[in-house]
Amino acid sequence: MSEEVIPTKILDAIVKNGCTILSNKQMGKTNLAKIIAAQISEKFPDICHQKIFDTAQVWRHSFLAKFVFQEINDNTTKVYDGNTDIIFDLEWEDSEQIMQFMGNAVLLDYQLNRERKKIGTLKDRIIYVIEEAQNSLGSYSLNRQSGRIWLKMISESGNFGLSFIFVGQRAADISTKAIERSQTFFIGHTTGDNNTMKIKNLIGSKAGQEHFGEPISEVAKRLKLGEFIFWSGEEAYMFNCPKFEDLYPNQKPQKIEPPRTRWLKLW
Repeated sequence: MSEEVIPTKILDAIVKNGCTILSNKQMGKTNLAKIIAAQISEKFPDICHQKIFDTAQVWRHSFLAKFVFQEINDNTTKVYDGNTDIIFDLEWEDSEQIMQFMGNAVLLDYQLNRERKKIGTLKDRIIYVIEEAQNSLGSYSLNRQSGRIWLKMISESGNFGLSFIFVGQRAADISTKAIERSQTFFIGHTTGDNNTMKIKNLIGSKAGQEHFGEPISEVAKRLKLGEFIFWSGEEAYMFNCPKFEDLYPNQKPQKIEPPRTRWLKLW
């Protein structure tokens, strides 16, 4: 097992409630998401199943070897259906296609878990990591009919064993309707008036004042590569995140082809 980077109590909060990771481009947010996902996999192997939705091909080449990945594009006719932790390498550029695919996958799990809860067999949790959330879960997208279905799933997810990790580089471009439901935030280097204002609106204009002597939104302007502030609404925790590859060397997911069809067209 690797060294503990994220305290267990924070990982436990993420498993239960999800989280949002925000920072400017190339400031280490995906590296942090990988470490969080890897340490969840280590500490909660019997209750957590993870699905990564990646549009930037940053997970398939460097993540845990226990994960598999499938390429998803216009030629895909079968979607992997299994209990193995998986990375969906989404090759579309159209945000609507990406949103529909993710929505199909999440809604099927949502419906299955509703049925499991009815008969008392819901024990496990599914965690979804959504890369570049600003591209697929923007305000415009979530105001559409398909977006309203997404919001229902996100708002009720905790009741049915589902959690989301949203990863985004522009806080201003991610729908507040989606990420305001997060109770846990990781704020990295963030600049720009719109992004700073969005963070203030999400966590409060004075959040972190008693911990750092100034609000997190101001501290974030000076954070360096790999530095993040954890905020839970009450607790603040600053740490410098190591490189994923240093913690988990020589790890690489394997490509997989699905053994049977699993596809649900919703909209």
